[in-house]
Amino acid sequence: MGAFKIFRLSTIIKTSLVFLSLVLFSSCGMYHMYNKKEALKNAKKQQKTSKEHQVIEDKDRIVNVLTRDSSLQKLDVIYEFDDKDNQIKYTVKSYCDSCAKKYLKNELESKSYKWKRLNDSTYISNFYLKWMLHIHPSEFSYEIVKHNFSRKERREMIKNAQ
Repeated sequence: MGAFKIFRLSTIIKTSLVFLSLVLFSSCGMYHMYNKKEALKNAKKQQKTSKEHQVIEDKDRIVNVLTRDSSLQKLDVIYEFDDKDNQIKYTVKSYCDSCAKKYLKNELESKSYKWKRLNDSTYISNFYLKWMLHIHPSEFSYEIVKHNFSRKERREMIKNAQ
């Protein structure tokens, strides 16, 4: 097998592992809607079952789950909580464009949130969840932020977007 074929095969394997991480983090239904205690519990459970090297950092109102593996692209999943430990923000930061696009695509296809597009970089979830997704393509990341908009405000945002 030539050097190019081996390089190409290793690239495909790395891409597959990144995609596996994507599935584990983003397709688990309501994975990023926990309070701090639940988020830590699930991150530790994921850390035990994952083949990738993951670091969990618990900093007061922020929990970072960092995937660091020499065979994969880095991935940061950041949970932010209010003073009552309710989650108010969820951020996914990738370190490559194609990885970020895969994570975002998987998030937007999630049936749980029923995302509606407001513009190129902003989506809004169903009314009951009250989440807004903001895309930061230059940073290879997106964030989901909890908002307290009314039903009328949500309708107006969707109406003004179209």
